[in-house]
Amino acid sequence: LIKFGEQIPVNLSDYLMKLEQKAILGRDWIRLFETVIFYGIDPNKISGSYISCLKLIRQKMNESEELRNDLNILKCEGCLLPVDTDQYKLLSLEMDAWKWSAEAKSMLDMTKAQKIKLEDVRKHIKQIATLRSKLPLNKKDKSEWSPEFEEELFSLVRAADKLLEEYEGFIGDSGKKRRVSLSSVRQLKDAVNAQPLDLGSAAEHLLSVLVASENWVREHGLVLKHCKIVNDDFDDKELGACLTSSMKK
Repeated sequence: LIKFGEQIPVNLSDYLMKLEQKAILGRDWIRLFETVIFYGIDPNKISGSYISCLKLIRQKMNESEELRNDLNILKCEGCLLPVDTDQYKLLSLEMDAWKWSAEAKSMLDMTKAQKIKLEDVRKHIKQIATLRSKLPLNKKDKSEWSPEFEEELFSLVRAADKLLEEYEGFIGDSGKKRRVSLSSVRQLKDAVNAQPLDLGSAAEHLLSVLVASENWVREHGLVLKHCKIVNDDFDDKELGACLTSSMKK
């Protein structure tokens, strides 16, 4: 912008001088950014690529609270700049991603003691997708950038979605129920029970169908024996404790 203004055959020096002052502020901050990010790094090993910068920012965020404070101060100073820089975007987005990873780790730790809602995990993953879209990187580099614990959360969601697909096969399209064996429903229910994520209404519906089915078998056991559908030694206790147990929360 400044170079273009200098070529115009009109005296724009007042404007150009002020623009140059703003540009100087931006360049000074970038030099400070590079000093902080590359501190202690062998100059021969510095590639200067944006991906390398992101990795170094993450490394320093993980290193100590003191370094996190230094980066936060650097970020606050960059926020006051009158010009936009890619380096500020890298710093801000990687710091946001670090906070995202801390929350992701908390979610993963929580699943060891209790179920967490699938929708909450989906929302958290969407947040990192939004951050990724804002990175000043090409498509390939964006796809390679992955905050800590992102893949672990994705794995949980993929496993949950697989169970939901089985559940959808059970209820059929548009809620139209399909006939499936009682043993298949039991197996799906056990899998849902072992799932660390709360599948919400799908899990509740599955349990209610299972309980209703097994209660029906229990109530009509004599008729089933009389019709030779079950053996004479059939015992409704074989249905298991799932008749009275609730889904794991």
